[in-house]
Formats: sequence, structure tokens, C-alpha cells
Amino acid sequence: IGAHAEQLLSRGLATSTVGIGDGYAPDFLRVLAENGGGTMHDAEHAPEIVEVVLAELGDMRQLVAENLRVVLTCPSGAKAIALQPGDQTWSKVATAKFGAAIAKCTRVAVFRVKTPQGVAGDSMTFDIDVAWKIPGEAREETANAAVQLTWADGVQNTPQARDTGATQRAGEAWHAVVVHHASRLNRLGQRSEAQRHLDDELRFFRRYADGFEGLQELLSELEQLRAEAQRDWGERSRKEVEMLAYRRVQGKTESRSMARASSAASLIQPSPSTRHIPIVEYPLVCLEGHWFIDADGQRLFVDTGSPVSVGRRPSLSFGGRVASLHHEFAGEDIDGLVAMVGTPFDALLGMDILRRLCVVFDAGRGIARISMPGLHSSRSIPMTMVSGIPSVSITVHGVERRAFIDIGAKLSYVAGGIPGATEEGRDFYPGLGTFTTRIAKAKVEVGTSVLRLDIGGLPKLLETNLMVAGCDAILGAELLIDHIIDFDFPNLTMRVHARR
Repeated sequence: IGAHAEQLLSRGLATSTVGIGDGYAPDFLRVLAENGGGTMHDAEHAPEIVEVVLAELGDMRQLVAENLRVVLTCPSGAKAIALQPGDQTWSKVATAKFGAAIAKCTRVAVFRVKTPQGVAGDSMTFDIDVAWKIPGEAREETANAAVQLTWADGVQNTPQARDTGATQRAGEAWHAVVVHHASRLNRLGQRSEAQRHLDDELRFFRRYADGFEGLQELLSELEQLRAEAQRDWGERSRKEVEMLAYRRVQGKTESRSMARASSAASLIQPSPSTRHIPIVEYPLVCLEGHWFIDADGQRLFVDTGSPVSVGRRPSLSFGGRVASLHHEFAGEDIDGLVAMVGTPFDALLGMDILRRLCVVFDAGRGIARISMPGLHSSRSIPMTMVSGIPSVSITVHGVERRAFIDIGAKLSYVAGGIPGATEEGRDFYPGLGTFTTRIAKAKVEVGTSVLRLDIGGLPKLLETNLMVAGCDAILGAELLIDHIIDFDFPNLTMRVHARR
């Protein structure tokens, strides 16, 4: 099928692909797109089909090259592979395929090379050829260069200054290929093989990343994936992990409007665990309608509506674990988030950290307690994860809805708002900024519990994003005020307790 896509491309017909839902075969679609000179897309929800098609059409207007590829030709005795997702064979000639290229978008080809043993002073020359077609033209453009590799002893080699840009880009490509292959093995049920694969690659990646700050987060991510290697990650998690790896290597941007976590480990739902997690209690405070946890001298903004955690530091110790922090979410760094929330804090505590824990929010006592996973009971309310954010079925004024649990939002919302709402409320969303809405008190049923919450209507862009994800409501920070909320994230359940 890949050869057929190449034949179509030779006649001027590029092939891009869209996988819909969780049932498609990603390797099949990736091969079609790579050999057809196009792009592979994923649409988890039906409205995302429109988004990726519109993105593809938009890219066509900015197209500057088709069938872009970089070919590395090795000298005698050496062999190489291109660090790209999919099956790669070590050979004298290795090709990195990038398909279509749009203006102002960088493509980086990274190759892994094996050479015979050499002695100091020996050298080898590698030839690099780049080929592409100008859109609408039949002829092919080419460029070439040569790179020389010279052997040296440790005294000469070790003092060399490291090219930080090249080190980072090579590490990112290497990491993406390792993650992609581990996900494929997980799908095939070859969990032990996946663990061996991660163990083997980690032996070399640790040494490569040693002393280089830019790669520590990727190293930590591989360590986390290795810890989860022996269980089923779930098909949606595998799809997202493989798409993230594909975009990183291909230099593609996310075309879906619904936010996803930007690390592979954060995309994998942790396994339910019955082992004891030491119980830790943290002070819980409400400021300006938002909830904060004070932990180890840091004030953490609790935001279950964010798939990632954000901070100035590279990592955070919370709940007996150390987790990596992202520099930004939806284009906002920690200073931008602080400005929107309206009160200072040190880090945003998102679902990539919380989803591995069981957390009890007891606002009446002013504590957030990290506990061991609870036992399921008739009062347990099932949750589902949508793009890394928890959701739950609720009823608002007798109408059944699906709601994101977004404690980072000051208010709760339903699509279209509440008819007759007159009071004004103010809230924010990363990437959009602050906004105002009309609110009214409404009866909200969560499981068997009945709550009275301030309900508003969302700006049209956010409402569209909500509908794309299959939800039509949001439960915000007010959820915690009058009830004890017990989240068992590993088991995807929650309980709502009346405060005594």
C-alpha cells in the first residue's frame, strides 16, 4: 500500500490520512502518509475530523515543498537508520521522509549510525542528499553535503564543546522513536519486550543526557514509561502517545483544538494500585474563588482542567513523588497564569500529577489529603478521562449532561448557559484570558448528592471545544465548598460526602 501511495505521489497526488476514534491501525495510516508525501492526523471525536481537514487545507495554502526527504549514504563498513517512527532497517543508505513542508516550519533529520572500530586519526565521510518537489512543478530539486567523522582519543574528544541545539534535537528524536516503539509493543501485548526495549535504550539515553538540563524531562519520562511497561496502556493512550511522537519527529503542529498533555507519560492512565501510599495532608485554602494547596513551602494552584502541571522549577515534590513540570500551558507560562488567577502561586498542579494519586478535598477542615486507593462502593461515581481531564455524568435542572471536572475554573458551566441568568461572574481560561458571563444558581445532581452551584455560559470558542470533547458542562471550584470530594483517580471514581 505504501508503494501505491508513492506511485500516486509521482503523478502529483499526495496522500494524507485521518484516523477516527480508537479502532484504526496507526501504522497503516502512517505508512500511507509517509510514502504519499502527506500528513497523518488523529480525530478522537467526530468534530475533530473537521478541524484536521481544515488544518490540512490551511497547510496546502502555505506549501513550499512536497515529498521532502533526506538521504544519508554511509561509507563502507558503516550503516544507519533514520530516527523516525515505524520499522527501520540498518543499511548503507538511510532515508528520513517528511512529506509536505509548509513555510516557516523547520524539519530536522536525525540518523543513528554504527561504524566499525577505528583508531585515532582515522576518518569516514558520510554523504547527505536532500530532495523535494516544488508544488505544481514536475521537476525535482536537490541539494547535497558531506560530513566527516574523525576518530580521536579521550584527551582530544572529551573537551569538545557540545552543540546544545543539535544535542537537544537529537535527544528529542531518539526519545520519540523509543516511546513510539514501546507503544507498539504494548499494543501487541509484548509487555516484557517493551520493558527490555526501554531498559536497553535507557542505558544509553542516561549517558547521553547526563549533564544536559534540556533532556532531563525526557529522561524522566522514559523512566516513568518503563515503570508502566508491564500493563495495558489502553488504545486511546497508545494513539495519543504515537501521535505525539510522530508530530515531534515530523515537526508537525497539533491541529486539534482540544488540549492534550505534551508528554507521553502524562498521556497514560496509571494502573489501579492497591499498594499503600503514605497518607499526607496539606493545607487547603480558597483565595479569590480558587483552591490552593501549600506543599513544601510552595503554593500550588489546583487545576484538574489542565492536563499538565506548570511551574518555574523543572520538577515538583508532591504526594510522595517527584514529577516534572512544564514551562507553559496553552501558551501561558506561570506568570501569565498568575495574572489571570489574580493571586500569587508557585506552580499549577495539573492532572499529569494528580491522576496518579487519590486526593480528598475537605474544605471545611482546610486540608487536602493524599490517601491510598479506596474501595469501590455503591456511592462511587465513575469518571472517564477525556484528553487527560476527568469527566462525570451530572444532571442540571433535570437535564442529564457530561461535565469536565475543572477545579481550576472559578464557576461551573453548561452549554448555552442558564435561561434568565442576570448576575455577572468573572473567570479565565489559558490562551483566552479573562472573560465575564451571566450566572444563576442551579440544582446540580452528582451521583446521589444534590448541590446548588453558580452556573454560567461559556464563550463560544470554549463551548465549541467542550462539545468537540463530547461534554456539555463544567464542574468548577465551587464543587469543593460545601461537600467533601474524594477523588480516586487511578480507579477513575469519585465520591461526594456531605460535610458533618
